[in-house]
Amino acid sequence: VVVAVADTVAWRSDDGGASFRVATVLTSPARAAAIADEGTVAFVADADGVVELTGGRDARRVLDRPADALVGCGAEALALAGGGVYRLARDAEVEELGARPPARALACTDVGEPRVVAVGVGLWSSRDGRAWLENGGDAGAAYADVALTNAGTWLATKNGLRGPAPPEPEGSDLVDVVPRAARPGRTRELPRWSAFLPRLTVAFATWSESQGRAGWHCWALLTFSIDRRARARMNALLEAPP
Repeated sequence: VVVAVADTVAWRSDDGGASFRVATVLTSPARAAAIADEGTVAFVADADGVVELTGGRDARRVLDRPADALVGCGAEALALAGGGVYRLARDAEVEELGARPPARALACTDVGEPRVVAVGVGLWSSRDGRAWLENGGDAGAAYADVALTNAGTWLATKNGLRGPAPPEPEGSDLVDVVPRAARPGRTRELPRWSAFLPRLTVAFATWSESQGRAGWHCWALLTFSIDRRARARMNALLEAPP
C-alpha cells in the first residue's frame, strides 16, 4: 500500500504504486502520512487534525487538533499533536499516551523490541510513547528528521546526514556520514569558565493555521554543562571549523 499527499488531496494505491485513486479531500493542506496494520489503515495529518483512511473513500477524522508528525508502528500509529503523544488504531478511540518531548519528527521499529525515536531538540527514545528518555550525547542538538533501519539510527542535521557507527565510551553512537564541506577555521582559546555558560538551542517545530489563527511554533532549550566530560565536548565543539 502506498499513500501520497499533495496539498489537500490524499491518494491511495493497493497495487504497489502502479496506479492511484483519490482516497479523500482534506479540509487543509496535508502535513504527514503514515501506514499501519500491514497497510489496512492509513492516517493523514493536516492543520485540523488527523484523518483515518481504511480503503475506498472511507475516511473519518479521529483527532481534532493539529498534528506535527505521524509514524506507523505495527498495528498502530503515533502522532505528535499539541503538547501530547497520541496512539491511533483502526476503528478505535484515540488514546493520549502522555506529554510529548521537544520533537517534530518520529520513527518507529517493531522488529524485535518495539522502539520509537523522536527528534527535534535532542534525540529521544521510548518503548511505547508514554515515557521518553533523552540520549545524553545529543542533548541540546537540533535535528530535522530521523529514520530507523536494521543498521541503526539515521539523523538529518543542518550539517548533513548522521548514520550508525560503533558506540564510543560516554559518547554518541552516531557519526557524520555526509558532512557539510569543511571550511578553514582558527582555534580559539577559551577561558575555563566558558564551558559552564548555558548553551541555547532553538528549533523550528511547525506552522499552524486554524479557526482564523496562525502562528509559528518553536522549541528553545538551555543546556547547562556542569561536569568535565561536558566541558571537553564543549571545547571540542567551539574549536571545530565553523
